[in-house]
This record gives sequence, structure tokens and C-alpha cells, in this order.
Amino acid sequence: MVPEKACRSLPGPPPSGEDFHVETLIVHIGPHKTGSTAIQMMLHEHRPALASAGMHYPEIGFHYYGHHTLQEALERRSAAPLEAMAQELNALEGTVILSSENFSRSSKDAVRALAERLRFKTVRVVYYQRNFLDLVYVFWQELVKHGSTQPLLGYVADCMARPYGHHLLNAPKLLNRWAEAFGREAIEIYLYDQLDN
Repeated sequence: MVPEKACRSLPGPPPSGEDFHVETLIVHIGPHKTGSTAIQMMLHEHRPALASAGMHYPEIGFHYYGHHTLQEALERRSAAPLEAMAQELNALEGTVILSSENFSRSSKDAVRALAERLRFKTVRVVYYQRNFLDLVYVFWQELVKHGSTQPLLGYVADCMARPYGHHLLNAPKLLNRWAEAFGREAIEIYLYDQLDN
């Protein structure tokens, strides 16, 4: 059954007698530093096997193993590209898997725009939660890799001073955006530190 919230956010029921093509929509929203790229590479590598099982990891809105172009279009409210991508996604049958760690940074309007454009029977929003102490350190490392010169202690102090200002440290706010658009029962949280390698 489609979650109540998701049902309301759809642009309307399909014409009488027409079924939804997408049976299940799975949206993996990261966040960053929880193995997202490894998940995306695995899905990308096994696309043919997934397709034979009725599961699609589509190239629609795709860039560098994930659906980052789709996320950018949602955030920028790029109407024409969004409509084109949604039309292609809605034409797929079976299970559709979308993945981008950048979905974890999506605004409320961007998340709702995704829910409004996609048709599906059921939806799963997948989120991985990592130990906060590890998360702050590995995210600081990522910032340094991309040119930041801020010392670790300074970065930790900033995070502690504004704990709810960082998307990685404020999971409830982040997940509420998705729950409001797709239904609270669609949210699935997995503990990164308890997963088997």
C-alpha cells in the first residue's frame, strides 16, 4: 500500500484501468561517508543482473555512479529536465532504485518535488546512520581532501557549537523532510557500524 502522505503527494491517480509501472521505488539518500559510493558502484556493476530480476538502477539523472544530476535538478527546480527525467523513470517497470548521498542535503521543496513527479505503488527511503564521533572525523578528512585548511579541533568546535546546523548531525530534521513527502512508514534506518563487511 502507498503511504498516505505519498499518496497525497502524487499528481493524481492513473487513468482508470491503468496500473503503476513502478511497483517499488527505493531511494537511497546516504548520507555522506556511509559507504554510498561503494553501494552505487555495486549497483552499477550488477545492472544487467538486477534488470533480469525486474530491478532497475537507471542511468536517468545519472552521474558518477549515482543519481546526482537528478538531485541537482530537483534542488534547482529545473522544470524541463525534471519532467523529462520523471517521465522516463515512470515508464520503468518493477523496482526502481535511486541513489545519491546528496539527497541527504535536499531541501524540503526538492524532496516534495520528487514525490510529486514519481508514480509508484510502494516506496522505501533508505538511510544509513554512522556513529557521530567517527562521522565528524571522516567528514573533516573529506573536506581537507577537497582543499579545506581548517584544523580538526576547529572543525569539531564548530560542529559542537552548531550541532543542528550540520546535515550529518541532525538526522531527525533531515529524515522529517522525507517522511513528510513519502510517509513516515517509508523511512528505513540502518546502523552503518553494525553492518557486516
